[in-house]
Parts: sequence; C-alpha cells; structure tokens
Amino acid sequence: MTWDWERVMAWLGANAPQTLAGMLRPQPGAADAVSAQLGFDLADDLRTWLGLTGGSEQPSQLLPRQSLLSPSEIVDTWQLWLEIADDPALPADMVEGTRANPAGDMAYAWLPEFVPIATDRAGNNYFIDLRPGPRRGCVSDWSKDEGSLYEPYWESLELCLSDLADSLESGAPCGRPYWRHRVADGLLEWYVQRDT
Repeated sequence: MTWDWERVMAWLGANAPQTLAGMLRPQPGAADAVSAQLGFDLADDLRTWLGLTGGSEQPSQLLPRQSLLSPSEIVDTWQLWLEIADDPALPADMVEGTRANPAGDMAYAWLPEFVPIATDRAGNNYFIDLRPGPRRGCVSDWSKDEGSLYEPYWESLELCLSDLADSLESGAPCGRPYWRHRVADGLLEWYVQRDT
C-alpha cells in the first residue's frame, strides 16, 4: 500500500503539481484519534491510509471527483451522517435492512460501521464498509439522495490505491469503467467517458 502511495505522489509531482500541493501531511496519532472518536478499532489498511495522508484541500480531487477527508473531517462527516440517520422520520426498516445486509450490499441508511474517507463537498462520500461479510473493508459510494445502491468501487483501500496508481500511470479507467483522468493547469481532473 505504501509503495502504491509513493507511485501516486511521484506521478502527481511530475504531472499534476497543483493537486500535489493540496495534499495534506499525515498527522501523528491520527489513526488512534479517529478510532477513539468513532468508538471502535480501525481496519489495518485504514490505519495505514491515515499514516500516509492527512487529507486534501480543494480543489485537489485525488479520487474520482472527490477530495480526501482529513482525520477531523472523517469524524465530523461520520457524526453528521449518523445524526441524519437518527431522524425519527427515517423509516426504521431502512436502518434495519441496511444493518442486515452484508458489507458491499445496498445501504439505505448510514450506519456506525461506515467510515467516510473522501467527499465531493456536496453531500456525497466514498466510505469504508465495515459491516460483517466477505467484502468487509470495501470502498463504496454514498449519495445524499440515494444512499449506497451500487456495487463497491473497490474491494479494499489497498486495491483502491493500487487501482489509482495504475490508472494515473497508464491512463486506464479508475474505480468504474468510465472514470478517466486528465490534467488541467496542474490539477488532476476526473471525467466520465462511457463507451458508445
């Protein structure tokens, strides 16, 4: 995982220096602090992730159309979605149905087992799904309007980072068959290119 991160940083330095400039340094003890505030142990790859990056500032969008969250933003976003899920107007069966599904399956309500890692700053997030199941630790997309209704983008954070590094170096799609990147004014940008 560390090697893939180094590949990504090297590529940004050579091709997208403005995106690299928006990357924040990791904060000592960040993984322990996030774990303490969320109230459970973090998966090993998430702990490694927090040891590599402190998030990113706008407009640096390292992952397709999303900026990385800082450790404090991870906690704040997690708490915000939990407050929304606690709304009495939200049907209880949506929460229970989501809780009953294994990791990687549809999610209609935010659960404590979801750890956000990136945001589009418009209410949508990539998150780590820590529900039980064989796909525990996968990276999925959360929509403020729909929840998480589609297949995970990546089966793990480690595979996410490997896919990102491969995509940047080769020009191949990232995360979905239609996410492709380009660089404009030193900034990495992501766009949709669907096959016709």
